[in-house]
Amino acid sequence: MFKKLESKKRNVQIAEQIIASIQDSTYKPGEKLPPERMIAEQIGVSRPSVREALCALEMVGLLESRVGDGTYVRSTDPLSTRAQARAILEMSESPFEVLDARRILESTVATIAAERAEQADLELMQDALSLMKQATQEKDDDAYLHANIDFHIGVVKGAKNSYLESVITPLIRTMEDRLSRAMRKSYLTENEQGRNAYKIHERIFRAIRNGDSRAAKKEMEEHFRDVETYLSEDYKSGGDTSSENGTRGNQRRMVNR
Repeated sequence: MFKKLESKKRNVQIAEQIIASIQDSTYKPGEKLPPERMIAEQIGVSRPSVREALCALEMVGLLESRVGDGTYVRSTDPLSTRAQARAILEMSESPFEVLDARRILESTVATIAAERAEQADLELMQDALSLMKQATQEKDDDAYLHANIDFHIGVVKGAKNSYLESVITPLIRTMEDRLSRAMRKSYLTENEQGRNAYKIHERIFRAIRNGDSRAAKKEMEEHFRDVETYLSEDYKSGGDTSSENGTRGNQRRMVNR
């Protein structure tokens, strides 16, 4: 069903192939798409790229993700959503590439902040943590996202390096673009993930406050790896197990096509 990509922006091409499969009735409204892993293998791309495309198509109403079940075709008019999905993907940075860059940079910054952060910086982080905790308890994803951004900016400020701050702050701010927000909120929506995310930020803060540069770096790296792993897994489509719960027909259809 799906084809290898040409040299264009990958997530856009993936979205267009999924739209085409709906237009030609390979997948009809109400039917479930194959798991991300299967789509990624057929197209020859990474699962994060597939996740970005699916997320954009869900944002414009073409698809619907059902937690613990799968991703279903929702709209009967893919043509009306093509331009919208393309705009979202073209105008947004890849959340996974941004997370990878942030992991590399912010783990180093956390190390430096543990050595240089002043009381004002620690207070900024502490205030952000308090808001994150409150947002977690109230299940307010938007408030959590804003407090999360403030916390990470506080860590950067604690490193006392204006050049690093000018480079990293825009990366942190990309969390506010449409695609990043949608994908990040899906991570925060799960209660257990939200609680775990707050706890690891608390450990990062504690390491910086205690001047433990090694622990600060370790905790920051673990935080980003946790987010990357969670967002790239088939947590909505049920991973490989979904193929045993209703996608065998999809598998045969793709093989025979």
